[in-house]
Amino acid sequence: RLLNGMTYPEEIRPLMWLSTFPPDKSSPLSSEALEQRQEGAALAPTDDHLRRVSDRSVDDKVIYLYVKHYLQDDILVKVDRASMATSLEVRAPFLDVNVVEFLCALPARYKLRGLTRKYLLRRLMRDRLPPGIADRPKKGFGIPLAKWFRSEMRELLLEVLDPQRLEREGIFNPAYVGRLVQDHLAGRRDYRKELWTLTVFRLWKERWLGTTTPSPAMEECRG
Repeated sequence: RLLNGMTYPEEIRPLMWLSTFPPDKSSPLSSEALEQRQEGAALAPTDDHLRRVSDRSVDDKVIYLYVKHYLQDDILVKVDRASMATSLEVRAPFLDVNVVEFLCALPARYKLRGLTRKYLLRRLMRDRLPPGIADRPKKGFGIPLAKWFRSEMRELLLEVLDPQRLEREGIFNPAYVGRLVQDHLAGRRDYRKELWTLTVFRLWKERWLGTTTPSPAMEECRG
């Protein structure tokens, strides 16, 4: 995955590593008709952002794109929706305007020191937190999707990504998606991220734009 991202300019490599289907891999996924319509469109928003920081260093460009894409349009959106759904008020103190403006003005050496991320924050908090906390690795909130797709979510996966459904819609290449599904179910590869992305898109499309009758598994998921 690291090597796949190396074909892109430095400032957008992190986005390619984060993405599920980078633009250079969209061709086998998309149907031929869709591929012709979306040619060159995938990176258009990124290009617009980069024009605003064209005079900044590569490090600053990477951070800016991370904030505008992954943080603003992904992480913060999910946190807001999940917290509001359970009547929780969530705050992000490090996103205070004054803090952000101060950090953006700092030289890159205070943001990344070798392979140490959040260098300044770790150094600042090391003596203010219990031992080890400031230096421990980042811990995400992963869920066992790979296992679920091979067990309790298997039926849903096969229903949602049914080749005949995909063929009728004309958005995704049924043969390519089918290989992802079968390789994952057989344990040959771990395609949990790809399959989750495709499953969520199809459930969203069926809920808001669907013209076909949803399958029982899809109805249960929607309920």
